[in-house]
Amino acid sequence: MKTLLFTIGALAATLAIETHAIESAITTTTTGQGLELQLDVPVTDMLIGSGALPVATAATLGVAPPTPVNIYYVLDISGSMTLPKLTAARAGLIALNNSIGDAANTEIAYVVFAGARVESNTQQQLLEVYTADLVPLEGIQPFASSPLADVNGNGISDFQEVVLSTEVTHGVRLFTQSPRMDLYTNYQLALEAVNELIAQQPQGEINLVTFVSDGMPTRGDYLAPDALPATVANGAIINTFAVGYSTAGGCALNQPLGIMASDTGGSCTVVSDPANLSTTLPEVLTTTINHLSLSINGTLLAEQNGNEPGSLVISSIDVAPHLVVGDNSITSLTTTADGTSVSVESVVNAYREVAVTIDIRPGSDSNTLNLSARGALPVVILGSDQFDVMSVIPETLRIEAAPLNSNKKGKMHYSITDSNGDGHPDLLGHFAIGEMSLPSDATAATLTGRAVIDGQDTPIRGSDNVRIVP
Repeated sequence: MKTLLFTIGALAATLAIETHAIESAITTTTTGQGLELQLDVPVTDMLIGSGALPVATAATLGVAPPTPVNIYYVLDISGSMTLPKLTAARAGLIALNNSIGDAANTEIAYVVFAGARVESNTQQQLLEVYTADLVPLEGIQPFASSPLADVNGNGISDFQEVVLSTEVTHGVRLFTQSPRMDLYTNYQLALEAVNELIAQQPQGEINLVTFVSDGMPTRGDYLAPDALPATVANGAIINTFAVGYSTAGGCALNQPLGIMASDTGGSCTVVSDPANLSTTLPEVLTTTINHLSLSINGTLLAEQNGNEPGSLVISSIDVAPHLVVGDNSITSLTTTADGTSVSVESVVNAYREVAVTIDIRPGSDSNTLNLSARGALPVVILGSDQFDVMSVIPETLRIEAAPLNSNKKGKMHYSITDSNGDGHPDLLGHFAIGEMSLPSDATAATLTGRAVIDGQDTPIRGSDNVRIVP
């Protein structure tokens, strides 16, 4: 998000504030997409009233998810999947895969299935399920390293090429050609193939299954121990699509597609018109950013609402008018349409500058100052009912850049006294004249430093008249 970075160097130098890095957090949506939230607050400390504090935040979908995600596309290519249905299903899977994008930390696999039939004369079982080769290299490689991987460099994702080569009963014709498939429908074998693929991946990863079929299983038992129960045990989520059904009955909880989705925490969607698969699959299985907000100390400052597949941005919101003395919590929150949310926080310590009364050359009215002199300049910080000089941090004191004088052992030249006899302690310090930085026509000199006031490290400042002499 380079567009969110502010040029804060000049601001930091002007305000003498501490800068820090952009805060960010990444999570994984229920659709397996990486969701990143960034919050750019350019400082961690700020003097109240010293200027603007522009803040920006951005939410982005499609980044690498923090936990690896494996996506398994499972397609029924039995005899009932006529060419119009298959064409629509292929387009839908390609559209879904494209909408996921070239996300790192995401691998995909592709399984096609039909049924099992035993030849009476040989008792030989024909091919009923096939895990596609998704990489155009030697050997069968069931996983593509990212959804849009293009190993052969022809400008088309390898997954798209393989899907487009899929034919009913003929199976996959690219990169490693599958044998001829059977005509029947066997969910059990499809699920067993998915479970075998899951077993190849490290434990703890996210496994999402997209299961597209146009009919009821005619062979096998999808509730067999190695089928759906094993998928549930693996923690995989199955999202099913009932293609060509005229009613929602295909997703009923007593129907196989409905049961598979319900038992794994997924969803079942009826797609009556197969032509709608290319829009339905991405709509159901990817999400969008629908909200982004920016708050300070619990008060909402700005928000963006939408239905964005890429990002939402809030930029250049000045939070300076809302700062209070002490720690200020600046938070950003984003949510997606699937209910995923993530927030980040940045804390800014805001403080006020305290004005103090000083007396240069106490007892003198003229306050003459020879900038070429090698001596020390006495300056008193006057205490009062409102200011206790015992709170001053001596090593922070400067008068026009000159620090307190120190002896050879490093002991600073200052003392606590009652300079004006008002009963309040004062701090008398001696500063190195030769280190002062003042123009020859200056008429005043300013002392700066820090004091611990009410537990807060607080800047102090005071000025007195001077007369520069040769």
